[in-house]
Amino acid sequence: MINNLTNTDLNLSLLMIFKFLLIALSAFYLVFSFIVIRQISIMKKTLITPFSGKITLLGWIHMGFAVTVLLSFLFLVKP
Repeated sequence: MINNLTNTDLNLSLLMIFKFLLIALSAFYLVFSFIVIRQISIMKKTLITPFSGKITLLGWIHMGFAVTVLLSFLFLVKP
């Protein structure tokens, strides 16, 4: 069965598997960034500091980066 596969077919299959793994990992990264936002909001309710606004902004920037990574793997990376 392997003899019937050409080098191009094998490369395309490996690239599709790699793209799927990148999308799955970036989806987990997006879930992680959502958890970070949630933890920041819980922290703000318990501990009030002058840096709370900056930490919240950094959390949202981090989530935006995670969304950008996921969308780039979905639409920009071609197998």
